Amino acid sequence: MQAIRKINNNAAVCLDGKGRELVALGRGIGFGTMPHEVSLADISRTFYRVDEKYLSLVGEMPEDVLEFAGQLADVCRATLSYELSPNLPITLADHIAFMIERARRHMVVQMPLAYDV
Repeated sequence: MQAIRKINNNAAVCLDGKGRELVALGRGIGFGTMPHEVSLADISRTFYRVDEKYLSLVGEMPEDVLEFAGQLADVCRATLSYELSPNLPITLADHIAFMIERARRHMVVQMPLAYDV
């Protein structure tokens, strides 16, 4: 796999063996000069067909939150009979990270529709 653009030290936009673009996560894969070869053993997770506008979120997201959201999206995809957005893990991770930050700051958010939902 070839890393072609750095997102951060642990994430990069890559090309797979079939020339498809993807976002890859793994310790140190975004480090160094681009482009460079990345061993598949160094990649912990991949996301295909991610919209360009979400790439900056990947760079700001804690890796464990992104991994959790990816696992949750995998469970949803296996359970549901219809296709989900390829951006789901990224946007879900953004919501989870924001919720964690609010909890750390002891922020209470009023949810007037919580009962209805």
